Amino acid sequence: MCDQEALREGISLNEGHQRVNEPTNGLFTKETTEKVALDHSIFTLKKPPIAISTSHTEPKSSQSDMFDISINIECPQVEIMANDETCTDEGEMKFDQKSSSQIFEEEHDLMRLFQMMKEGDDMEVDLPYVSKLIADLHDNKEVTKALADLEASLKKGLNEIACSEESRLRLQNALNLLSSHCSEDGAPSHGLQDTIHSLQQEIQAVLSSFNQAYSTIDTFTKLEQKEKLMIEQRSQREKYVKTLLYDINTTKNSIAKMQLNEADLKEQISKLQAELRSKEEEIEEYKRKLLSLQEQEKKSVSDTIGFTMEFLTMEKERCRMVEDQMKARQQLENMDAKWSSCLSNLKKTMVLLGVHLKQKL
Repeated sequence: MCDQEALREGISLNEGHQRVNEPTNGLFTKETTEKVALDHSIFTLKKPPIAISTSHTEPKSSQSDMFDISINIECPQVEIMANDETCTDEGEMKFDQKSSSQIFEEEHDLMRLFQMMKEGDDMEVDLPYVSKLIADLHDNKEVTKALADLEASLKKGLNEIACSEESRLRLQNALNLLSSHCSEDGAPSHGLQDTIHSLQQEIQAVLSSFNQAYSTIDTFTKLEQKEKLMIEQRSQREKYVKTLLYDINTTKNSIAKMQLNEADLKEQISKLQAELRSKEEEIEEYKRKLLSLQEQEKKSVSDTIGFTMEFLTMEKERCRMVEDQMKARQQLENMDAKWSSCLSNLKKTMVLLGVHLKQKL
């Protein structure tokens, strides 16, 4: 509905700029009228895209003074089909026309409105149009800066905007300024302010959901890295424990062997007294070593228990995070789709805003 109103306003403004001063007593003959109608039919067949014809009737004349103004979208010019021979000497038809470039721009905007109504969500807005809009509005520095910031945001991805506080503020400030600009006195905004406000809320929701999903995935990634590191440490600790247990068993076997030989050595004490002392010293040495190894064993057991509990806790946390991570990835994909929709709506809003701002100039 707003698009149709904007189209009607654009047409009425076009007609308002084409002021025609007609002669008060100039009359068209029947032959001239038929020739004008025939020429108009031929012109319509040759130019099928869009033709807007207006007939102006002079109330003071007893017969209709007819002329046909045909506006062709493909070729921006105003054609006046009238027979000059039927005009009287009392007056001439004068037209205050816009330049060709101005007419082309307005017709181009009108065609964009029709294109938006036809294509809907599938319509793509090219960035050069935004740059041209900025150039047309260079006198309004605030609006120009807002459109430039909006153009810069359109060139960025969702990740760039979500991860940059500056980018988010630039986009938010640009939309706020354009929204307030639409509410100022002047041409009707056709709901652009509400559209921009709705778009702001949708963009904020997308960015918030993206940051939440990104944080979840980042936490899961850190847990995975920690898991890999702890698995490496587990292998090293396991190797150390195996070596320690081997040393303990070896030491125990040595002690048992020494104790078996002790009885034999006592029987040969007189002959092997020196050797016995040596063996006793060796036994004492092995005992001290055993005590040291046993202390290490106790410490290792305590450390291993703590490590095992931490590892089990981490495993449970990782298992719990798997589902959250999958949901987060799905959420990211959904946010990408919503962001694409937001960009499309934002670009279309800029088209409507551009038309609105031009009409206010």
